Amino acid sequence: AERRIFARRERLSVSQWASRYLIVQDGIYRGSPLRLDVSPFLAGPMDAFGDPRVREVVVCGSLQVGKALLLYACLGWAMDYRPGIKMLTMPTRESRDRVVEKKLRPMLQGSPLLRRMVGKYRRENILLRDGTSIELATAESPSQRASITVQDLIVDEEDLYSGGGDSSPLQDFKGRTRSYGDFAKIIRACQPKGDESSSIWRGITEQVDQLMCYEVTCPACRHVQLMDVGHIVVPGGETDTRLIRSRKLARYRCPHCQYLWSDHSRDLAVAAGRWRPYVWTGAAFEPAPEVRDARSLGFHLPAVLSRFVSLSDLAARRAIAQASDDAAVQRQYYNDDLGLPWSPVELRTDVEHVLERRDPHLPPRTVPHGAVALTCGIDVQKHGFWYLVRAWMPSLASYVIDYGSLSSWDEVAT
Repeated sequence: AERRIFARRERLSVSQWASRYLIVQDGIYRGSPLRLDVSPFLAGPMDAFGDPRVREVVVCGSLQVGKALLLYACLGWAMDYRPGIKMLTMPTRESRDRVVEKKLRPMLQGSPLLRRMVGKYRRENILLRDGTSIELATAESPSQRASITVQDLIVDEEDLYSGGGDSSPLQDFKGRTRSYGDFAKIIRACQPKGDESSSIWRGITEQVDQLMCYEVTCPACRHVQLMDVGHIVVPGGETDTRLIRSRKLARYRCPHCQYLWSDHSRDLAVAAGRWRPYVWTGAAFEPAPEVRDARSLGFHLPAVLSRFVSLSDLAARRAIAQASDDAAVQRQYYNDDLGLPWSPVELRTDVEHVLERRDPHLPPRTVPHGAVALTCGIDVQKHGFWYLVRAWMPSLASYVIDYGSLSSWDEVAT
């Protein structure tokens, strides 16, 4: 018995531990052990959290990619291997109570290993039998953010934190780990909300040492690539979004061999994928050199990687967003499906901005040097016509040459 007590424990990575001890509590796999072959991309951020060299993991992802499961797997692993006070943070008291009742408590009760660790459930914390606790904090309460020191911090849905008081809830929560120094661990997971000011988006693009993106392997040509929703096509040109969804018409066209992936082929490509270093250039993700000994890692998880999101659903939602003038519809597509921020395009029409665009050295009705074409657009009104003449350059830049109003068809003809 003494040898058993003092024997060295088997050291499992977070993904290995989750596959062995976690039971899925919802979805089509409810009641079965966690299978990471269903969402193989989750193993990367899980194991990054368990890496002794990594202090912070930031995950920015779309809907339906397993962010909540990732957080709870890291929490459960820390309960088993890292005795100490932990804190799970949420936006509001209502969201905290709902998450604890619907997700966290069933997960703890569903795992025999974790169930034995839990002593007592309370509204604002869960007492553990080793004398520590899981603190359940919300961004609404400044006192919760300033009253306790924690070893492991799990931050959920940070883009919804509005907070109370004058300070940032996220920074207050992170400050609770300072007493543990480099031994503390933080994991943040959230879907981006709104534009580039999103907290989680800035987290993976500005605040981490290394950004990681998931590359997949084409099942036909074996080329490794970063998936781009721009390569999702609908063969045959069908435009009815209901038919695209119901008949699963969309395919992903491999840019290297032109092979059309079905949903099943996409799942095979993801299963053979890997995490690689990237950098956000402001318009796209580009490969980047690896940062040695990175202390903080960011992970981007778009919905196109998830087997729970059909390529046809993505194609339909893209078509709806492109056809809509509603900013909310477009923002939802970028945030929910692409895991990217979105800013509305606003046209400046003030006088100063218009005058900034003119060429003071070009006389009126003069075609600039290098122009290759002239176009005249005429807008038919109830009374008269408005016209605009533009000169076009090879680069598609254009200059306004003349504009005005006409009163009759004869003037238009001449």
